[in-house]
Amino acid sequence: MLAVLIVIAVGAGIMLLAATAFSRHRHFNEVDRFHRASRMTTEWARSGVTRPVISEPEDAHDAREPH
Repeated sequence: MLAVLIVIAVGAGIMLLAATAFSRHRHFNEVDRFHRASRMTTEWARSGVTRPVISEPEDAHDAREPH
């Protein structure tokens, strides 16, 4: 009986750790965001882009297209 409880406890612990690992999202801190923006603007400069390329929100795009 004690072995079954130990196995259940270990299994629950593994499931908890797995759930925690899979639920984490990568959050950019300010330094990461700065470096990403710097790389983007460098790529634009090398490509000759004179205005930032900003994609439209998907909702606005879908609203304009007739179904």
